[in-house]
Amino acid sequence: MIAEPEPEPDSRCKVLLRTPHPDSILRRPGRGLTNELGSKQVTLETLQLRLREYIRSTISNCELTGLALARQAQLAQGHLSNFLNFRQGLSLESIDRLLAALAIGVLDLVTAEEIQQWYGKPSPRYRFEIVPRISRAAAMMPQLPQSKVLAGHCVDNVLLQRLRSNDVASRSMWQRFVFIELGGGKISSIAPTARQGAMVLVDRHYTSLEPYRRSRQNLYLVQLTDGLAAGRLSLLNSHLILLPCDQKCEVSMVEIKPHENYFEHIVGRVCQIRAEP
Repeated sequence: MIAEPEPEPDSRCKVLLRTPHPDSILRRPGRGLTNELGSKQVTLETLQLRLREYIRSTISNCELTGLALARQAQLAQGHLSNFLNFRQGLSLESIDRLLAALAIGVLDLVTAEEIQQWYGKPSPRYRFEIVPRISRAAAMMPQLPQSKVLAGHCVDNVLLQRLRSNDVASRSMWQRFVFIELGGGKISSIAPTARQGAMVLVDRHYTSLEPYRRSRQNLYLVQLTDGLAAGRLSLLNSHLILLPCDQKCEVSMVEIKPHENYFEHIVGRVCQIRAEP
């Protein structure tokens, strides 16, 4: 989403914040997160509690305003305020939009100890799929040579199976899902708070410009003459226009030559952003 103008610094920290709830026992992940839940199972309620504290900490540190976050996550300001002040919970869809706006994932709300316990439990082998993280130079390669695969990352099969493809480029023989790492300058166009760079999960079988969801524009990874760039995409005459979510970033344009199709420049749809704020 395009960033909105922010209030003056002296009012930024006051938006949507009230006295912390007495049941709040977790501090922001990555900033001294302490787990007082022992060996209890991490539930959706626990994750909402941690997300709430993460947002409160972000606002308190003047890194983001509540109004700007509500707009980026397409939530009513009152809805976000009620969530932060323990008056109501959030739907999974709303949580997903908040995580995307904050440029974090669910794993950022889980401690290392809990991750170790989770992986230590026996689970069916078919539950996860190894998705390769590849070099940027291999983004448009149908088959990935071993030299271009930098690492492998476990992704829940349920997530991958749930994602719909829309391939107009006949890429059925291509490796569908890949992770690609983008530097801070490139990722800031779609995740302004990810200053240190991020990995994006890309569906290379989604090459259509048709929206994945009616209410939201797709994010794409596109091959430009000077490298890769991410943003919202539109087709204007013989040019692809790549619009950043952050209005501070530059608009990119790709000329489509007479013998080319627009999808020849599209790496795929960005399905997930894994970033450290």
